[in-house]
Amino acid sequence: MMNSLKTVKMMSISNKKFIIKHQDIYGEKKFEIVSGKLLVTEKDDIEERKYIYRDKSGNCEILLQNQIITITKNENILKISFDKKKNFCLYKIENYEFEFFILGKEYTYDEILKIFAVNYEIFDKNNLKLNEINFSIKEF
Repeated sequence: MMNSLKTVKMMSISNKKFIIKHQDIYGEKKFEIVSGKLLVTEKDDIEERKYIYRDKSGNCEILLQNQIITITKNENILKISFDKKKNFCLYKIENYEFEFFILGKEYTYDEILKIFAVNYEIFDKNNLKLNEINFSIKEF
């Protein structure tokens, strides 16, 4: 019987500096330079990228894996898929909980400029669009 084990072809971990840019439809912008790590793994011709850093609001991890982006900020986890389906999220800040849905619009990775960018929309329980976020990380 053949076993279809996935093999790791390449894995790299490197210390990096990142430029983090964040902008929403209301004009709120965030620009920050942070230090962190980039883990790149290639399994059966599928590349996974994981950015790990600490910004002003805390610890952050961003994982790009099979067209799903998982953003972990402190203890909050946002899953953004790009299959035209909205994902439910529960976001906690201090004593406040916010329930919403996320719809992934687009993501890109420019290998030459080393910029990962994602665009997603946030909706309330009644399907009212609350915000649209453009987020990017530049490696340098």
